[in-house]
Amino acid sequence: MAVTELHRVSCGQPIRGFCQAREVGLTLAWDSQHLLHLIQPNGTIRVSRLLSQPITDATMTDDGQAIFCVTASNTLSRLDGQLADVWSKTLPHPITAIAAAPAGLAVAVATSKTDLLFYDYAGEVRLKTQTPVAVQHLAIAITEPLLVAAAEFGYVGGYDIRQDQWLWRDGPIARANDLTLSGDGSLAGLASFTEGLRCYDRDGKFRAWAGVKACRAASMDLIGRVVLTSGLDREVYCVNDKGIPLADWRFDLPPAAICLSPLADRATVAVGDALIVFDLVTKG
Repeated sequence: MAVTELHRVSCGQPIRGFCQAREVGLTLAWDSQHLLHLIQPNGTIRVSRLLSQPITDATMTDDGQAIFCVTASNTLSRLDGQLADVWSKTLPHPITAIAAAPAGLAVAVATSKTDLLFYDYAGEVRLKTQTPVAVQHLAIAITEPLLVAAAEFGYVGGYDIRQDQWLWRDGPIARANDLTLSGDGSLAGLASFTEGLRCYDRDGKFRAWAGVKACRAASMDLIGRVVLTSGLDREVYCVNDKGIPLADWRFDLPPAAICLSPLADRATVAVGDALIVFDLVTKG
């Protein structure tokens, strides 16, 4: 695999996290000074906005038209494509995870009281369920109405959004540092220091992913054939489902966040105040 740096964007302050609108190529990044940055596919910053409180999490729909962020005041806010306010709601219990939702719903929100709430674009709760324990990770498939939820310790489960039904669950022993889900929902992976990447198919059956080292964060492609991971060091690895290394990078600082594109043709890495985009081209 040939790797080329396409561009890098400096946000001025250390980046805490980012998410991407997969249909239109937009990236939303947030930094240590409560700034949100909406970044165009070519690497230029479209708009930035300073919030009054620290940003704890954010996500956006695949068309980039609805952006959701969580602040330290336990407030969930919807912003538009120019980062202007649409609505805000302060929840009675701490928000532990969010994920953009498909099929007419807008965002899934998990709370410390084990609530899992699905809001529509107007800010109304359209679906509600419970998890056995509070979860810190949520992921939703692109092409299927499937959500996977995971706690840091002892719980992971798959949920059919359309049928409002939990499909499977497991109680892994290793700590889950991160959760990734292939775009088609065929494979979910828990990033772990002790197990590398602990995977489950759509029926909840365990599957190991060979070739992944101690894992802090992970991001899968559309069909679960390639994964991008970061670990205990300052390196990022790209590995296929046969355990064959495809690419690796070493940075001056530990990456804050990573993301692999649905077609596994681009990798985005947040390091320090920079968001770096790499082009991945498979030889042959």
